[in-house]
Amino acid sequence: MEYDMFNNQIRTFPRAYVGAGMEPSEALKTAMGWVRPLISSWSEVSILVPRISQIDEDRTLSALRKSGAHFSQPRNHSANSVSRGPWIAYCPTRDWLVGLEKENSKTALVATMWTENDVRAWVDAYEPECLGGDGLRSESPEISHPVFWQAMDDFTVIAYGGATIHDTRDAPRIIDGLKKLKASGYLPSDNGVLAAALKKNWQGKDALVLAGYVNDIHRGVNKRVPREYELQSDIVSQWEIAAQA
Repeated sequence: MEYDMFNNQIRTFPRAYVGAGMEPSEALKTAMGWVRPLISSWSEVSILVPRISQIDEDRTLSALRKSGAHFSQPRNHSANSVSRGPWIAYCPTRDWLVGLEKENSKTALVATMWTENDVRAWVDAYEPECLGGDGLRSESPEISHPVFWQAMDDFTVIAYGGATIHDTRDAPRIIDGLKKLKASGYLPSDNGVLAAALKKNWQGKDALVLAGYVNDIHRGVNKRVPREYELQSDIVSQWEIAAQA
């Protein structure tokens, strides 16, 4: 088992996705084909759908339920509604797809049917196998700058791997760092920062909080930072020097 510097388990398991451009039923069947060699019966599979009513609207979903697959909505699932085994995320949004990463009962995860924006950060972070449809390039170039990664290293230490991003002392320090990155032209989009945080093994909800800060800063929201929590005025220069080392 792999662990990061904060003794958090690194989430390594098979991941895949079906890109846009396929009919919903074909995309789902493609995901099922990827899952099938990993199981002995469909009762081992959990399928998360935005609306439970979708099961009756789709023949393939209905057939899977009759075969014993577990169904749940992402915000309402519990230990009783999902099984330990592969999970299929059907029509996921960005936030709940990222949130599934913290769940320990899955052994594989395949996502199907979405808009590019809903899965961009997840694909960039984990580089899942593309099973069909319109594939997305991984490793977004906007998060490739070494200065940004120096900053992410510091943010990860400040927030203890993301766990203290809500802390009234740590959050302002990170916000100040993000603002300084923005002023220097190094701050990626919220999706880019979300992907970077996931790569650093931040938990899903904590990474989403960080992405929310970035979105606010790019929109011009005035996020005030008390003077005592401001980073050093030359912190960006320090990141630039470290990036050249």
